[in-house]
Amino acid sequence: MFDAPAGPPTVPVPDGESVAMQCVWTSPDRTPPQVLQFRLYEGEHFFSFDVVPDAQAIDVGDRGFVSVTDTDVTLQWVRGTRTAELVYTAGVDDAPEEKRPPLEALAAEVDERLG
Repeated sequence: MFDAPAGPPTVPVPDGESVAMQCVWTSPDRTPPQVLQFRLYEGEHFFSFDVVPDAQAIDVGDRGFVSVTDTDVTLQWVRGTRTAELVYTAGVDDAPEEKRPPLEALAAEVDERLG
C-alpha cells in the first residue's frame, strides 16, 4: 500500500468500548504522509452506508460500501454482528482512487479471516 515502510501512529488513537480491535499504520517520512486505519466495531449499527453521500455498494462481507474523496478511501462492511472499516488517508496531492483496488483486495482478505 505504501511507497515507503509504514511506521507506528504519531498521535494517540481514540479508543472506546465498541471498538473490538484497531490498527493504524502511517508513513510519516512521505510527503504528504499516508495513514491506513483498520477498526472492528461490535455492532452492525456502525455501518454507515445510508449516511455517506457517495457510498457505492461492494461485494465484501454480508454487505459493504466504498467511498472515495479527494483525500481518502473508506471501505466499511458488516460480517455477522460486527462492522469492519478500512480508511486510507493521503494528502490532496495524492490520487486516493488509485488505492481503491488494493484496499478492496485487502478488505476481502480481512473479511475472509473474520469469517
